[in-house]
Amino acid sequence: METKPYKGVYVLAVHWSNDKIGVGPLEDGVCRTFAIVYRYTVEKYIIDATLSQYDTRKAFRKRMDKFTEDYNRPGNLLIVVYSGHAAHIASSGQFLLVGDLDKRSNLAKPTLDWNEEVSPRITDTVADVLVILNCCYASSIAVDDRTGPEILAASAWQTLARAALSTSFTQNLIDEFKRLNGKPASVASIYTQISSFVTYYILLRVIDHMNCVYIRHCA
Repeated sequence: METKPYKGVYVLAVHWSNDKIGVGPLEDGVCRTFAIVYRYTVEKYIIDATLSQYDTRKAFRKRMDKFTEDYNRPGNLLIVVYSGHAAHIASSGQFLLVGDLDKRSNLAKPTLDWNEEVSPRITDTVADVLVILNCCYASSIAVDDRTGPEILAASAWQTLARAALSTSFTQNLIDEFKRLNGKPASVASIYTQISSFVTYYILLRVIDHMNCVYIRHCA
């Protein structure tokens, strides 16, 4: 992601229909900031958790394909925002996105496999791509996926869910975008500013911890 102006910036914000964390308000805040302050084109997609595993993944692939086919052009920036649950399966190396957990805190189907449904559609694009992840284990995908888009992530969603809105990763992201007021900035500089806020809140004991991660992949 560069600091020079893009020809167009296109955002796809994604969360699950069975979300119980309450990601909606903060996702709306991010989308409003992108649309109003930056005048980006913003789209939303709610993953239908009432479908079967097969149909959920098929529908999601179709939506991601449409997003990249519509906007994957030289000089553009594509931003994908995911909010919700996730898990890293060490034995298989899978990074799964999921809407809810069962009574035993296991992943409840349907799930989406990052390496199957997401990564192939945002890797090797002619447009630049930024992924913003608000979920558990986000740092694992940021480290494991050595190719592809830039990633800005908060890896401990449970901490964010319990934190006050004013100190959450997403709210600090919104505040930083508003502070920039439409001025171009690198993802690295945004990450640095948010990390300084996090350090400040930890020192004040407002939050216990928050793992922010930024990865810039080579082309």
